[in-house]
Amino acid sequence: MVNSTENGLSDGYTRHELYPWLNVRASFAESRSFWLLVGVVVLSGLLFTARDAPAVLVNSLAGVVLVGYVVALHVFLRSSMTLAALFGVFLLVIVLMTVPLVPVPGEKGLQAPMWLWFWFWRDFLPGNALAQHGPFPQAWLNSFLSNFLSAGVAEDTFKLAPVGIFILLSQWLRRRADQGNVSAAVWAARFDMSRPTTVLMTAFAAAAAFVYVETVYLYVPQAQANAAPIALQAMAGSGIDPDTATAIARGFVGYKGVELLVPRLLSFLMGHGAYAAIVAYGVILAQRRPKQWPIALGSAVLLSAFVHGSWNTFANLLLILPISFAGGYILLAICARVAGLDHESGYAPAEIVGESIVSARRRATSAPPAPEVYQARPLLPAAAEPLALQPPPSQVVGALTVQLKGSRPRTVLLQRAAVLTFTEEAKSDPTLEAVLIEVVADPNNPRRLGLRNVGSLSLLATAPDGRQVELATGRTMNLVTGARISAGALDCDVVAVDSD
Repeated sequence: MVNSTENGLSDGYTRHELYPWLNVRASFAESRSFWLLVGVVVLSGLLFTARDAPAVLVNSLAGVVLVGYVVALHVFLRSSMTLAALFGVFLLVIVLMTVPLVPVPGEKGLQAPMWLWFWFWRDFLPGNALAQHGPFPQAWLNSFLSNFLSAGVAEDTFKLAPVGIFILLSQWLRRRADQGNVSAAVWAARFDMSRPTTVLMTAFAAAAAFVYVETVYLYVPQAQANAAPIALQAMAGSGIDPDTATAIARGFVGYKGVELLVPRLLSFLMGHGAYAAIVAYGVILAQRRPKQWPIALGSAVLLSAFVHGSWNTFANLLLILPISFAGGYILLAICARVAGLDHESGYAPAEIVGESIVSARRRATSAPPAPEVYQARPLLPAAAEPLALQPPPSQVVGALTVQLKGSRPRTVLLQRAAVLTFTEEAKSDPTLEAVLIEVVADPNNPRRLGLRNVGSLSLLATAPDGRQVELATGRTMNLVTGARISAGALDCDVVAVDSD
């Protein structure tokens, strides 16, 4: 123990100074870093124990790489979409690709919905037949046309299925929120499909799930099935005892699976990730200009199918290098542009905003900017209402209703560090321009939140039990359901507090 009091330090080390892991707050378990650590630990354990189980090795390796890609893009875009919603996208695609739900012509019994979609492009339309009976004398042109339809159009439009489902779900939640359902308002903010980065993340997660199922349950088993007879035949006349020969054959078969798995995982960003980004960008443009949606979505599908078909056609030639570079470059350019569209749409500026890859990689070197000030506004503003800045992509912590006596109430979502102003209400009562309310956290307990008066006008705070107290400038009221802050004819009622 040290008993010095230099520099204002108290005598001796405390237990938490010596053992900092004992001082971890409960809120740490809510952070991305904690769950990333949990995921790494679990997957590392699976990889170590999978040395004699090739199937577990393939599943674990594919899972950690593809989920890592999704999380990396999530952080890169500073997306507001929750990781739980992304997991829902991943699970939805796996269901669409593996669970037998629909009949498919030419197949016995029920099949996964994906195979019905592929049947339409590959069999009903002559996607597969074009490779052998195409209209061109050059074989490579017929092969490209076949890959364009059967792989490019079929697979890339399939990735739009979860995007469409989530858009419909988001619209339904917003309608419920507009009717006063606060839980729907909170969930609508967690995966707002009108936000460009959320659309991109949904399509990217769908592409990761698609590659996972296609690789782990289709291509790898095929490669291992083709390698098994070769390995057994080679070992049969080697003179090695049967147990050793079987072990060597199993090792060879497992190696052939990993040999296929690794390049498919490494090429995800230049391949399926880029194709999904292209079609997602088409959806984003269609949402911005609904009357021109056929142009936006059609051109996006054509471009993704062209790049996808080119990849499949020239996969074994040196042309794969420029195609791979083009796919990666397109993905980065779309990420930069989508982040810029977030900003243009009135959302808080993301860390990357710009029209080009260069500007997307730029980082601020000056002092941190002053806190953003957000205009209180309804969750679904009228079309004629001027665009207001949305809260930053942090966790929604609650909601309150804002009502000026004689006017219609509206719901405002609360997020950490947001500062609310009431510009619209000030048009009727100019004194309300001095009302500023900030969402703050207790420095000793970050999970305990409050509403602080940071304006120049004293407010009236009413507790859920009816007790009232003056909320002078600088004073804070606990953020609890049923509390109210009033300023003249303006009432702000806390109607929900998210305790997750």
